[in-house]
Amino acid sequence: MKCFSHHLAMIALVCILAGCGGRSYVNVAYQLPEAYKGFPDQPVYLEVTDARTDADMFTPDAKAAFRHFGGLFSLEIIGVNGASEVAGAYDLAGLFEAALGERLKRQGVTVLDAPQADADRLAVTVDSFRIDLKQHKWLAEVGYAVALHKPSGTIIKEKIRGNAERVKLMGRRDIEKVIGEIFSDTVNRLDLKRLLDPARR
Repeated sequence: MKCFSHHLAMIALVCILAGCGGRSYVNVAYQLPEAYKGFPDQPVYLEVTDARTDADMFTPDAKAAFRHFGGLFSLEIIGVNGASEVAGAYDLAGLFEAALGERLKRQGVTVLDAPQADADRLAVTVDSFRIDLKQHKWLAEVGYAVALHKPSGTIIKEKIRGNAERVKLMGRRDIEKVIGEIFSDTVNRLDLKRLLDPARR
């Protein structure tokens, strides 16, 4: 499901950059991995679902630094050469969809706007995105499950989970850096070569 239209995402982003309503968003910097051009024009439909049992990403101890958080993330995409661009403003499912979609495109995949009977469908289910503060340390946990549905009926599954921590020094900027690092690590850990291997159709 597409969580934000491009138009709505741009409106939200403008509001974010203008500081509407205070600091109600979280910055996430996604670092793209080295591109593997092994899937030239291979069509894939990407769908992301937020299936967390607890929609509150911050524990009570961590909430103080993010008390104005309104559920949006400002996504910055960083290329392998260090160049960066702000992609837009997204909710959690949209954040994963935008980052994974960009990774797929950089690897030669054609990301479809709608499912097609003769194309792979990559279903991503986010089940964990949690930020905690314990004993002066920021702790982050991110997890998601992936199921690649092939036209032949074959389904290939994979589960990804990551954790990170950082000593609390300056507060909010520290945890945003941790979030970006663990988000990048978990998104890039997905084995696209195995999932999209044409021989497994």
